[in-house]
Amino acid sequence: MDIVLSNTSGKPIYQQLFEQISAQILKGELKQDDGLPPIRTVAKELRISVIPVKKAWEELERRGYIYSIVGRGCFVAP
Repeated sequence: MDIVLSNTSGKPIYQQLFEQISAQILKGELKQDDGLPPIRTVAKELRISVIPVKKAWEELERRGYIYSIVGRGCFVAP
């Protein structure tokens, strides 16, 4: 997963995450049933709080891009 965040874009961090990940799913870069990294891992790698990552994951799930399995993680939806 390749994510580039900008503090000067004017868009909230969670929205940047949502847009980039959903674009990767639509382009087929992330395929059905591919696992997404844990929220804490993404936050640590991007050096941001877990809150915007969690919000982005929730929005991805709400819009049907991903699904979650308790205790296993989040995966790209069919």
